[in-house]
Amino acid sequence: MKKIYTVRPGDTLGSIARGLNIRVNDLLGLNPQITNPNLIRSGQQIVLPDGSDRSALLVGAATETAGEGDPLWLSLALREEDAGVAEFNPGSNPRIVEYLATCKGLSAAQRSDDNTAWCSAFVNWCMVNAGKKGTDSAWALDWRGWGVEDSSPGRGSVVVWERIVGGKVLGHVSYLLDDQGAKLLVLGGNQSNRVHRAAYPRNGKLGSTLYRNPVFRKPG
Repeated sequence: MKKIYTVRPGDTLGSIARGLNIRVNDLLGLNPQITNPNLIRSGQQIVLPDGSDRSALLVGAATETAGEGDPLWLSLALREEDAGVAEFNPGSNPRIVEYLATCKGLSAAQRSDDNTAWCSAFVNWCMVNAGKKGTDSAWALDWRGWGVEDSSPGRGSVVVWERIVGGKVLGHVSYLLDDQGAKLLVLGGNQSNRVHRAAYPRNGKLGSTLYRNPVFRKPG
């Protein structure tokens, strides 16, 4: 009898393969229905090799935290980083399109284009797939009114900045990894056009962009 695994939120073929100590190509060979190795969906069923231990993939599936005490939404974000999610050129990465699909207020063209600003969509996707309510918004500054203030920010806290470009007030939102004092190490989407970690100033310039007034939020 074939062994079947039901894809969970945040799973990638890479994370499943690593959990089973096999290659992604081994999974693709058993699952010809997967035409894009960068895109699998929660609830999708895939065939596993004979002798696979599915329990290795299910550890922490029903818990609020995973890994070494990280909140589930951050664990999902880390999986996406590990999978190397990045914008396509040419074309659009279906995984980023999946992030954008969690946001309201975008046109059909914007939802299907990974050139659409997607930092907020990424944070929202992680929250939704962790069973939390997000903002459902593609606009980063909307996270300032989400949840509650995080008075003791740590790994997984949502960080929202005002981002000033050419005199225009925009925003950026990411997940906190480490408070480095003058800078905050964060993991986010659309950072260098990919899911990526980077250190941003609390209040100061990064290149020609001014980051200021960071606030920390957590689910209410």
